[in-house]
Amino acid sequence: MDEEELAGIFPASDDCLLFEQDLPQLISDRIKIITFQFALETILINFNGEVASIVASTPAGDQSAKFATDIIMNESIDNSLTNVPTAIFYIDHESEINYRMFKDPNQNVALSKFSTNIGNIDISIYARSQIMEEDEG
Repeated sequence: MDEEELAGIFPASDDCLLFEQDLPQLISDRIKIITFQFALETILINFNGEVASIVASTPAGDQSAKFATDIIMNESIDNSLTNVPTAIFYIDHESEINYRMFKDPNQNVALSKFSTNIGNIDISIYARSQIMEEDEG
């Protein structure tokens, strides 16, 4: 897929950047192990005003893990969350994962871009997910 086709599907510009977070190998390994043990296909990105956190939680909510907290955001989003696929964390990679999340300017949709490498090969994986308000109690 060329850059023009990708831009049509995935409109990610710095103007729409919600946050950028580097995830060290240790954190990506933890995400892989915990989501495997919890039998999860997604992790949660929780938005709480001007900060976000990356967490995993079982559907029953009886087990959870926090991977990154207090991620400074460029736009305030209150009491909302989005699901992000865990597939990127199952790919063997040799460096940290650069995680950039964008907000689609025309929809309440998060656009995630994960970048890493294997040897001399740069890898980018893209995902889209709905931003939803958290349920009250």
